[in-house]
Amino acid sequence: MITLIKARNLSISFNGKTVFKSFEFSLREKQFLVVIGPNGSGKTTLGLLLAGLIPEFIKAEIYGTYTISGKTGMLMQNPSPQFFALTVKEEIGAALPQGVGIEELWEKSVFELSEGEKQRVNLIANLCNGMDTLILDEPLELLDPFQANRFLKIIKSFKGKKTILWLDKDQGFVESEGKIFLGKSLQKFPKRRKHSIGKKLLQAEFSIKREGFESNNINLKLYEGEKVALIGLNGSGKTTLLKAIAGLVPIKGIVELQSNFSFSPQNPDHIFFENSVQQEIGSMQRMRFFGLQQLAKNFPERLSKGQKKLLSLASLQQGQLYLLDEPTTWLDVENKATVYNWINNSREAFLVATHDRKLLDYCDRVLLIEGGELKECSSTTVKRFFRAGL
Repeated sequence: MITLIKARNLSISFNGKTVFKSFEFSLREKQFLVVIGPNGSGKTTLGLLLAGLIPEFIKAEIYGTYTISGKTGMLMQNPSPQFFALTVKEEIGAALPQGVGIEELWEKSVFELSEGEKQRVNLIANLCNGMDTLILDEPLELLDPFQANRFLKIIKSFKGKKTILWLDKDQGFVESEGKIFLGKSLQKFPKRRKHSIGKKLLQAEFSIKREGFESNNINLKLYEGEKVALIGLNGSGKTTLLKAIAGLVPIKGIVELQSNFSFSPQNPDHIFFENSVQQEIGSMQRMRFFGLQQLAKNFPERLSKGQKKLLSLASLQQGQLYLLDEPTTWLDVENKATVYNWINNSREAFLVATHDRKLLDYCDRVLLIEGGELKECSSTTVKRFFRAGL
């Protein structure tokens, strides 16, 4: 069988700083191969090299040899910059594919899509555009459980038909024909702590129509020290709800906050203003807690996606309430444990939009947003939500 990609003794550095070294692998035609590694191990860098973006558009020092045959496409961690058209139909540029779950998105503007919906559209566009090899960089990170399972079914339907290189932190998500490791992570999760619940911090009663989300009855109360998770499908309105509470989108009604708060958006790109990690965080103790001390002098925009995510959390202004949009997205197991520890041991209140099932173990309540309604979620409903699409 034809070998489409081959690397021998491959090393990559940026400005003299090594990302990975002496890496070797080969990818055969119609093979499904997974590369596993923690945050900062160089998975995305490897994908950018094989997709031709390094060194053509991103300068780097490359040592060793590598060969690539045929057309290579890449589904990146951040889907937004990959669009070239204004509508989903124009982006895919072919007849509507059947059975891939984008029928309801076909006539939509790409600017109306949630991050998870953008990821699905990018996948279908790559599959429809005749790529010989498809590189997937942590493709499930932005998807809710239903869409993640649908995504996996699409990928499995192309096994043996397409050549696929999957880059990820987790090795338990999908069956493949081979796995290569760029590093290893240890699973260390904290035990749940009981929290004292104090006086009311937040009362919100409003209606909203924004970014494809509409609701006439949002009613929410949050108390000191309380940890509340917000779950829902892609496009259900989780991000819009957090933005409304943070005062970033207009509403009709009231949002009464009895304390100062900090908001962390889902995408950590382009939210940093300082020239180093240390300057961005400002506190050595906080930098050590989030495990970023070795990156203290690094320029934030040159960090990996997972490292940027950690930095976005570490650099939040301290207050009595944190509004977090998918805080564990793009994080490996050990860095997820750091975020769990932070939430678990904090005296502050948290409202967290998430698809991370494990994070719910550290929350006092779970809210489900569905059909424009916000409602309390039982353990049975949580189990059903995370089994959706199976």
